[in-house]
Amino acid sequence: MSKVKVIIGAVFFTVVLYFLSVYWSFEPDTFNPDSYAAEQAKLNQQTLTTGYETTTTLIHISELLINKQGGFLTNDKLPPSLLMDNMPAWETGVLTQVRDMALVLKDNKFLSYYRYRNL
Repeated sequence: MSKVKVIIGAVFFTVVLYFLSVYWSFEPDTFNPDSYAAEQAKLNQQTLTTGYETTTTLIHISELLINKQGGFLTNDKLPPSLLMDNMPAWETGVLTQVRDMALVLKDNKFLSYYRYRNL
């Protein structure tokens, strides 16, 4: 195999990895939690109660993280995701946000139940 073919193959591989990393770097579109919760309530024939918007937003953000382009890149150890820094940092931030909100919802449910039982 000649050196020219090896160099052309390496350049082609690098360009493909670059465009793949650019494609994976697109963040999902933003959304308005108020209108999204109202849309989901209407779609599921439910009423907007206390915590409905928060819970719907948490579910939607979790689904965005799971179903985004390229999958979950934070734990990948091979190129091109190894060379990316923006998207794995975004994923870590979203995962922290989802975890913290789920803990808040859990603790709030427990506190509400505890207050109700000890009146």
